[in-house]
Amino acid sequence: METVEDLAELRAYVNRHSVRSAAAPNAVNGTNDRYYEAALDGLTPSPAVSYLLNLTDMTLKDYRSIGAYNAMNIAASIAANRAMEEIENSFTVHLPEPRPLRTRLTRAIDERRSVRTFADSPVSARALSSWIFWSLGLTTRRQTFRDVCVPARAHASGGGLYPITTWFLVDRVSDVPSGVYRYQPYNHTLYPRPGEEHDLEALFPGGSFDLAHAGGAVLYEFDLDRVLMKYGDLSLLTGLIEVGNMAHSLELNGPTCGIGSCQVAGFDKAYAQDLLGLDGLNSHVVFTQVFGRRG
Repeated sequence: METVEDLAELRAYVNRHSVRSAAAPNAVNGTNDRYYEAALDGLTPSPAVSYLLNLTDMTLKDYRSIGAYNAMNIAASIAANRAMEEIENSFTVHLPEPRPLRTRLTRAIDERRSVRTFADSPVSARALSSWIFWSLGLTTRRQTFRDVCVPARAHASGGGLYPITTWFLVDRVSDVPSGVYRYQPYNHTLYPRPGEEHDLEALFPGGSFDLAHAGGAVLYEFDLDRVLMKYGDLSLLTGLIEVGNMAHSLELNGPTCGIGSCQVAGFDKAYAQDLLGLDGLNSHVVFTQVFGRRG
């Protein structure tokens, strides 16, 4: 049986390896406009305001780090070997061959919208495959950086480092079992996270979405260590821009594939990160997207 001293020692160990800070927004009563005023006046800390006010220019260490990365061709070397991170075994879900997208760009732009209600029928596996591939997959274009040839992706990434991993919570997709999957772009496959059951209601508490008919959700994982050594404090900016590019591509290509989606910033981050087994220090879920068959 554990003694009081044992529990005290355990608590000290946990605290020593935890990042803890006061929730500054809770220190101000009222609404966000009062919180914003207090942050600008310096009366309460705001991570968002502090980041924007202090990100004024690139520092000398940024120039040195970016120059070193470029000189050593590190990004291309990493990209050329990223396929080795993907897992191929009996659990890997091979998506059907994606269909070509034949919709004119002007029509795709005109039909782009946030969709919160979905059809009764599930998303087809081929529709999901096409939607993912043309938004997040590899293109036929190859780029050569000195003597290193790397495949290009459908979306841009700062320095070609691609720090964003996409996860798909699948609920109602034909021929794809319900589960939590990591998208593997080099082989265009989904790899399951074994034993994990997800709950869209827990992910989107109080959300105004038709979750009963949703095909699932997309989670965007940002791994800071993939970019921090090159970009420093610029890493957060480049990472969030990349997430925006990815989410917009999915939303833009959705109507052609018969899929509707809605980008969602209001989600339970702690639940999402526990679901994916992330540490919440280097790896974070920074954005989500709910999707389903377009009605």
